[in-house]
Amino acid sequence: MYTCRILVLSGFFSDKLGRKKVCLILGSVTITGLLMFVLSCRLGLGPIAAGISYGCSIGGLWSMSDTLILTMPAESSPSGMRSSVMGTISVLIGAGMFLGQTIFIVCQNFLPMDVLFMIICLPFMALSLIILIIKVKETKDADLDNITADTYK
Repeated sequence: MYTCRILVLSGFFSDKLGRKKVCLILGSVTITGLLMFVLSCRLGLGPIAAGISYGCSIGGLWSMSDTLILTMPAESSPSGMRSSVMGTISVLIGAGMFLGQTIFIVCQNFLPMDVLFMIICLPFMALSLIILIIKVKETKDADLDNITADTYK
C-alpha cells in the first residue's frame, strides 16, 4: 500500500522539484526505511512497524531506481546514443547485481542477514547518494531534441 503511494507521488514531485532532488529525498527514505525495518525486526517492534518501514524502503528504492536508471539517462543522452546508453546501463546493473548477490550468498554463511544489510547495503546506498549530489546534474525540463554529448558536462 505505501509502496504504491510513494511510486505515484514521486512522478508528480519530480516534475515540480526536479529529478535529482526527488532522488535524494527517495534515497533518504529508502535508507531510513531499511534501517528502521532492520531495527523493528531486531527489536521486536511488531509487524506494523516492520511493514511500514519495509514499504517505505521498497517504494523509495523503486521510485528512485526508475528515475535514475530510466528517466535521467534518457533525458541526458543525445537521441542517436540513447539506446546505447540504456543498454550499457542494463549491462552495468546486471554486473553489479551479480557481484552483490555473490557477496551476499557467501557472507550469509557467516553473518546474519540484518547485519549484512547494515554493513553492505546502507554504506553503499549512502555512497550512491553522495555521488548523486556531487556528480549528477539535474535533467528536469530537458529539451530532448537539442541534447548533445556536451550538454551535461
